[in-house]
Amino acid sequence: MTDAHQIEEYFRKILLPTIIFNLYEIGTSINDFITAIQPYIKSVSKWLTQYLDKNSKSKLFNIDKIEGIEPSVWSNLYGLIGKMDILVSISQLVNKYTRGIVPLELKTGRHSCSNSHMAQLILYTYLISASNKNMKSNNGYLIYLKDEPKTILVPSNEHVFRDLMISRNEFIQYVHQFEDVKEISNPDELLIKGPLPIVNERICNNCERLPDCSLILKCFDSKYMGDQKFNLADESTAHLDESDMQFFKKTISLLELEKRHQSNNDMSEHFWNFSSEKCESSLIGLSKMQIIRMDSGFVTFKRSSKAPMPSKLFTLNKKQIVNYSQFEGRRVVLSEEIADSTKMFNVYGMYCKRLCIAEGYVKKFSEDLQFIDVFLNDDDNNVGLESGSNKIYRLDFLNNQTNKVMAINFSNILRLMILDDKSRELRDIIIRGRFPSHNTNTCIVPSISNLFNSSFLSNLNGQQKRAVIGVLRTKCSLIYGSPGSGKTQTIVALVQALAKLGYSTLVTSFTHVAVDNILLKLMQTDSVQSKEIDFVRIGQKSRINPDLKEYSDYHRIEKWLENGDLSSLESFYNNIPIVASTCLGVASHPLFFKRTFDFCILDEASQVFLATSLGPLFVAKNFVLVGDQKQLPPVCGNRVARQHGLDESLFYRLLTFCDSNNVLANSDPDVAFERFEDYLINKNSVTIDSVRIFPLFIQYRMNRVIMELSNNITYAGKLRCANKNVELATLRCFLSEKGDPTGSFEKSYLRKAISSNLDDSVIFIDTDRVVNACENVSDSQTDLQVDGEIVSNKNCGYVYNDFEAHLIVQLTQTLMAVYQKGGLTLSDIGVISPFKRQVIHLRELFGEEFVKQYKLEINTVDQYQGRDKEVIIYSCVKSYFKNDDDNSPKLPNSAIGVVFSELLKDERRLNVAVTRAKKKLIIIGNRSSLKHYSPFQKLLTSMQPHQFVKLCEHNYDDLLDTLPKNLN
Repeated sequence: MTDAHQIEEYFRKILLPTIIFNLYEIGTSINDFITAIQPYIKSVSKWLTQYLDKNSKSKLFNIDKIEGIEPSVWSNLYGLIGKMDILVSISQLVNKYTRGIVPLELKTGRHSCSNSHMAQLILYTYLISASNKNMKSNNGYLIYLKDEPKTILVPSNEHVFRDLMISRNEFIQYVHQFEDVKEISNPDELLIKGPLPIVNERICNNCERLPDCSLILKCFDSKYMGDQKFNLADESTAHLDESDMQFFKKTISLLELEKRHQSNNDMSEHFWNFSSEKCESSLIGLSKMQIIRMDSGFVTFKRSSKAPMPSKLFTLNKKQIVNYSQFEGRRVVLSEEIADSTKMFNVYGMYCKRLCIAEGYVKKFSEDLQFIDVFLNDDDNNVGLESGSNKIYRLDFLNNQTNKVMAINFSNILRLMILDDKSRELRDIIIRGRFPSHNTNTCIVPSISNLFNSSFLSNLNGQQKRAVIGVLRTKCSLIYGSPGSGKTQTIVALVQALAKLGYSTLVTSFTHVAVDNILLKLMQTDSVQSKEIDFVRIGQKSRINPDLKEYSDYHRIEKWLENGDLSSLESFYNNIPIVASTCLGVASHPLFFKRTFDFCILDEASQVFLATSLGPLFVAKNFVLVGDQKQLPPVCGNRVARQHGLDESLFYRLLTFCDSNNVLANSDPDVAFERFEDYLINKNSVTIDSVRIFPLFIQYRMNRVIMELSNNITYAGKLRCANKNVELATLRCFLSEKGDPTGSFEKSYLRKAISSNLDDSVIFIDTDRVVNACENVSDSQTDLQVDGEIVSNKNCGYVYNDFEAHLIVQLTQTLMAVYQKGGLTLSDIGVISPFKRQVIHLRELFGEEFVKQYKLEINTVDQYQGRDKEVIIYSCVKSYFKNDDDNSPKLPNSAIGVVFSELLKDERRLNVAVTRAKKKLIIIGNRSSLKHYSPFQKLLTSMQPHQFVKLCEHNYDDLLDTLPKNLN
């Protein structure tokens, strides 16, 4: 196909429908784009006529074969990745060259033949030669398509390549200057800088990166600020004061520490330096695979028959707990290897024969877990992949989420510093705690009375109504929602109220699950069912709850993309009143660069990095953060970054700015709007010169006894049960009509633990003075994984408690024996431990298949946030035995190395564990060991004597019989 008319027809019918979304993204109409592309169609036609015509005498080469379209070439030798336009096999017709593989680089600008263009081709030639011993590339071609096509030969040049590599190596030292963050004890030690800027006034003034460059220079290279050459940096940051600069420097430094920490713990970043067997053992790849089927971009792999390995995938390490679904949608790199990894390393200098033959993403695993389907990024990019051949491949899963998240965080902080009204407003709020005048917005509510009488507010309690009405009036507010207080229900009512009033809303949170939970409840409302209000869920197809498919972005716009209807696509995105996305998704979808919402609702805000939460706020006029500072903070892996405040969320920061710093001490839970008259009385009673805080302390989850414990530990007596049903709820509702079988356990150590009496709703099984109950430290030198995350603790080893684990098995079996006939299921029971190694051990004892089949959830505290269960069993793990005549702990060999645990020092983590329970909370631990941790000291002193079961005072031979001999 060389004729211009044929090419244009192909473009209109085949290519144009595939780029409708891209046209929306760049803000170009179809007609304007077609007009702009016309000259290139003619140019492409001329070039194809010249190079595909066998009789053409003006061409420089013959094309024998297209090796790849936009292939990536990875070079471990040079530390570079090249993304080419086209890779072809050719026959040379000029100069001394004959045959070879060459890159073709297409350029749409004028025929400049610039140094950068030629350097690009020279780099590609060396990358091609280094990536495959059978592929040599001595030159490349630049193809300029503007006006008249022009093809220019660019010979490989070792001198130019040497200079490029020197520049590469000089640059990389700035990228990897904090490789070992373990040596950094103070963020001020970080000097985040790159090469000195060019300092060319003409170039710099037109550079979009001038503010970023100036900020980095002023904060980390201030010694140059006296030089007149750098006056431009002062001018471009003149709108920032000293507090802005200090905030920027501190936040960027802490983010860099965390980024390096995550990178250093991610083997997948340098997978080629590890054997494929080790990568599979660490859940970051699959070893010794062969292709059994290739079809339309799909490739199916299974274990190679040449490899003496299990056919079931991810079973090399028997101690792994594998969640196969976590890999679906993950980016994957396909490389060629040989059966003997040691021999391969000796020959090729890395654990790949050919690195990165193709890229794609994981589609799915087969039910028997012996096959994996991979979808290639491009069907043409399958050079070297052969079905049914003797070739062996390795598949490596890249965890590029870390770099993406951090790039968004850095970008948000840089955006906060630019010169515009929105950034200035947010700097005042976030950095200085200076809120807009009276903190009121311009939203108009025609009739508060009608709003009170609306169906979506009728089911709310007084505190929830107060929060909804208050947010409508406020520019910047917080909803402080305690556990089980109906935060999601309040958000759903607020979203409906805003939609009915004609205001647009962005609903967001850090996790996909949190966003979907709101939408699933919104979907069930009459407003949505009657099509009165509408919403769209933005996000990756694989991450959205299947029940939300009809509201998903990809489903809603599918028909317009197929029909090439750009106008309808734009209208939909511009007018949909409710848009939902994760905080990170806001940074990647073009809708958020084109729209400003009236309100942003950020759920679970206390768990989001401050930098991450900025993204949604940039695209909204007003915002409300919903969270609970007494629950888990953002996950921060680097200890130094955590100590210096990186785990402080925006929710927490705004709390510290306002007069209600201690919201638990200062808030009045009785201020609520049950009736419209309450609103009229209280509407002017609260100052709104600072951030508005709306507490939700009426809870619907815990019974009275569990709630009182949480009140004593964390909430200063503010929590209240919503009604008598919640207050008095016990396991009695699961007793069958035939009577109470708990009487047969009258003398058992399990009697109180399985009791349905309200007073026994919280029970502490004390293992003090039980020698068998000492904690265990695994002597395994092999890293363990839970869902792909390495579990290790350099101080404590791999901490678990076998005695507590067997006690939990016994307790679970007994609970089911007593209450199963009344309707209690294993999915109603939650088992929690702060230690991941204990979670692994418990899953092993119950059996992974059993856990999956009966939906028994065994997880860490972090994984349980936002969840609740009828019964919660909490395993504390840390335990040592102390002799009466000795002041020092008596440690068995299995517990050598016991140290204090940071996990148990965290009051928020204990609070989350306690507040997951509805009707029964059973805590298992050593009272003498745990009292040294202040949160547990508070818990133990808050409990009544009758709530403790001293195991040493009971006969527990039945439990001892289940223990391994080394513990019994």
